[in-house]
Amino acid sequence: MSPRKGSSAVLAAIPLALSLAFTGGCSGHEARTLRMRTALDAGEPRAAIKAVNEELAVDKDSDLPKKVEGDDALLVLDRGSIQQSLAQ
Repeated sequence: MSPRKGSSAVLAAIPLALSLAFTGGCSGHEARTLRMRTALDAGEPRAAIKAVNEELAVDKDSDLPKKVEGDDALLVLDRGSIQQSLAQ
């Protein structure tokens, strides 16, 4: 194989590798928001907020998790969006 063909194969594989890396990280958030999304689909925003609070392991809607990073940061944003839709 010439160096040029090897480089082309590596360059062609980069988008696939990036795609797998980024989509693999989303499955955790997707799973953690299933109850929230189901409640929203049923028109029950309060139940959706309750589901998010349970995922965050907090008692009140205004509470934050011990560390607001990674998936928990996204859950806090999700909860805030729902609260805003309720004008809280």
